[in-house]
Amino acid sequence: MKTQLLITFILCTLFIGCSKTPEQTAKAFTEELHKGKLSEAKKYVTEPSARLLEAAGALGVPQEINPDFRFELADKTVDGNKAIVRYKDTKGVKSLTLVRIDGAWKIDLEAFARERERQEKAKELQDLSNAKKIVLACILYAGDNDGKFPTDLKQLRGTPYPQDASIFTSAFSTDHSQPSYDYMGGEDTDPPKKVLLRGRFTTSDGRRVVAYVDGSVLLTRDTK
Repeated sequence: MKTQLLITFILCTLFIGCSKTPEQTAKAFTEELHKGKLSEAKKYVTEPSARLLEAAGALGVPQEINPDFRFELADKTVDGNKAIVRYKDTKGVKSLTLVRIDGAWKIDLEAFARERERQEKAKELQDLSNAKKIVLACILYAGDNDGKFPTDLKQLRGTPYPQDASIFTSAFSTDHSQPSYDYMGGEDTDPPKKVLLRGRFTTSDGRRVVAYVDGSVLLTRDTK
């Protein structure tokens, strides 16, 4: 019996993560990553995630090196063979998705990338919706004011045209005290393809929302 226990202990020591909880795996991964030790951090991730780290290292993607980083658990949820661990750092609360493979918890960076992509897409749709509603509010305003748009967006506040004041804040904004959109109104409703509204914030690939007098909106890159 003692021999079996000794063998079990040795195996669990050799195969990293087999006895670690999700938060212990997350702690080990983040602390190695903040030390800049990609080779050590790879031990705590899935095989596809390890390839992502290798590619990042080969491309020279900047790392957030912070030798003084200390993992601080915010909370965790475990659902069968999947877990989400949230931890605190200097920029707020971040989350990691983990999966249990052969009894060992591993970081799934692909799941993290998919979630980031989903959040980005949701923000894009929200920004497009905001811009559309603002332009429609301007059109309704113009219909009651001799075809003239408001001189600035503040004139729309307190009117029945925008039904929700939150439309004036971009989903990409990190400072809600600052305007989210540049407004080019105060003119007649023609020509229809005149830019009426331009977002101040861009997506991760450099696009920003642009709205036209005719009510059409799109995400586009700035042109020189």
